[in-house]
Amino acid sequence: MSALAATRPSTLPARPSTAPTGPPGPRAHHDLASQPGPTRSGRPRVHVRVSEDLDLSTAPRLAARVLDLARCGADVVVDTSAVGFVDCAGLAALERCTSEGRGAVRVEPSGAAVERLRALVRSTRSAA
Repeated sequence: MSALAATRPSTLPARPSTAPTGPPGPRAHHDLASQPGPTRSGRPRVHVRVSEDLDLSTAPRLAARVLDLARCGADVVVDTSAVGFVDCAGLAALERCTSEGRGAVRVEPSGAAVERLRALVRSTRSAA
């Protein structure tokens, strides 16, 4: 199991620690790293690299962290290229981040697992 690792830029406030109360379960690994240089918006850019599974047990934590960063004034780029498995909850969390992030959150590069599920959802919607 991977631990949650974070490197926070000094311009963003630290998020309060929320220690899990139950037994450890599967976790997605989220690496946060700020990129040097201002963005077009003048806000700091933070890259979030997600590896391992993005599912019902890990998606809410990822969405909360990404949206917290966006609310703190960062442009957030979510990299899902290392995700091995994604379910509908994971895909919904990514979609929620991009819609609620109001232009401050992008998912790129999108990993193969995420793209397969997106294609399946698109084909199911077009068949309906």
